[in-house]
Amino acid sequence: MKRGYKDKAEDILYAGKNRELENTPFPGNIKLWLERVLIRYGYRTRYAVMWVAGFIMLGAIVLRLSGEGVLNRMPFGIAFSFDMLLPIVKLRDYHYKIDLKDGRGITFIFIS
Repeated sequence: MKRGYKDKAEDILYAGKNRELENTPFPGNIKLWLERVLIRYGYRTRYAVMWVAGFIMLGAIVLRLSGEGVLNRMPFGIAFSFDMLLPIVKLRDYHYKIDLKDGRGITFIFIS
């Protein structure tokens, strides 16, 4: 038997964070505001997943537009972008040997 009301509990925790945001003076409220806008305080995990997916796609687009993807035998670059964004996941050793030229590597460092 399943007990509790997970959705209601998360709604209550979310409302508590909103109240904390309202009662925290500036500059302390900046962190809470960013958490609310970007990941909904971590209670709405789909927002974090959407950010990860967006950064992976952005990295793949940068790799594609730079021409480095084709030069390194990665026409789409999604796996490379995923590998660079989440270093705890190691898909291919080859990805870590690639040296992006002309500042494109800095773009990947910024993105990830």
